Amino acid sequence: MTSESPGKPISPRLQRLSSDLQDNPAALQSFWEEIQQAGTPIMEPDTAHYSWVTFVWREDSSARNIAVLQDWGADGIREHHMVRLPGSDVWYVTRRMHSDTRTTYQLSPSTSDNRDDPGGYTLDPLNPKTHIAYLSEERNNILFSLLELPDAPALPWRQPHDFQAGTVELHQPFTDQRRLWTYVPPGGITTSCPLLVFFDGRLYKDMLKLPEMLDYLSGMGHIPPVAALMIDNIDRTELQCKPEYADYVVERILPWFRSQYPVSTDPLETTLIGNSFGGLGAVYLAYRHPNVFGTAFSQGGWFRWRPEGDTEHHWLARQLAAAPQLPIRFWLQVGDLETALMSDGGPTQLEANQHMMNTLLTKDYFVVYQEYSGGHDSSSIEAPLAQGLRGILG
Repeated sequence: MTSESPGKPISPRLQRLSSDLQDNPAALQSFWEEIQQAGTPIMEPDTAHYSWVTFVWREDSSARNIAVLQDWGADGIREHHMVRLPGSDVWYVTRRMHSDTRTTYQLSPSTSDNRDDPGGYTLDPLNPKTHIAYLSEERNNILFSLLELPDAPALPWRQPHDFQAGTVELHQPFTDQRRLWTYVPPGGITTSCPLLVFFDGRLYKDMLKLPEMLDYLSGMGHIPPVAALMIDNIDRTELQCKPEYADYVVERILPWFRSQYPVSTDPLETTLIGNSFGGLGAVYLAYRHPNVFGTAFSQGGWFRWRPEGDTEHHWLARQLAAAPQLPIRFWLQVGDLETALMSDGGPTQLEANQHMMNTLLTKDYFVVYQEYSGGHDSSSIEAPLAQGLRGILG
């Protein structure tokens, strides 16, 4: 992470612009024409595996400060403020990122001189790439600008391929009308078929293209044929370490699923997966029901969580530290950009995940830990999801 001052820019391109403006005022118009054609942010190589990423805004007299909102899922989203390049209408801020980063962002121009005064949120008008950050039930999706650096991992399941597709079906078997989506691999299910259970089922099904991903991974031979249960969460607070919800999943939802589909009942072949609060919930359910779930796979797990009234963070890590070792494997992923400061003064998301990893290692658990190049958003976790599934099932 970098911080800008009105002095010499970090970006080589802006350094060149600053130098050119001393003798050639027309260099500014040429710069904007170049940016209009190439799009933003400006991406420039740094050392091996790193790039400089420069977000820019063209002065239009409507803003007194501009922030880049990137660390979503955190409180400190107004940490990255632009400065103005002297003698120009260019506002900018540069950050150093891994060259395989994929993430989303918005810009926040504000009419206030107070940097902590939030302005409106807007797409980057110079970036043609967008990503659905929130998939609305009413088709009123929320879009963010998409940032993909040159080495961002490929998403081949999103491209046309010849692999046979599995079957996805929607079920609402309970009185609460909770939606459950099932994925059955091509050729059907056998009693040895591993089971993946996902929280935030619609996120994984529609935004992360889970069915297409499973078709591709199994078609390529990276994983065996696998069944998936994608659970819709009516209220995401139920993922916050609530025993009644954990028992509901194990005592009602899973028995229903297994009555319909003859998947493996071996805990080592039953994996629970979730993102953010879903990652917290996945680890909690495995902790509460280790005889059912042998693997917990968390993506950006909200492990800094604590119950209301508790003065100490890392509640779930404390429970695992105090309990006897359980027969569970853990796969933990978190974005290297999840470093925003929190308004409660507690740990960042990255620190909370590192703390969970260290707690589990101290207890001699099997832990695979990965910091992927991205943030707390759905665009960041899609490629790491495929990587994790290959490791768990491969």
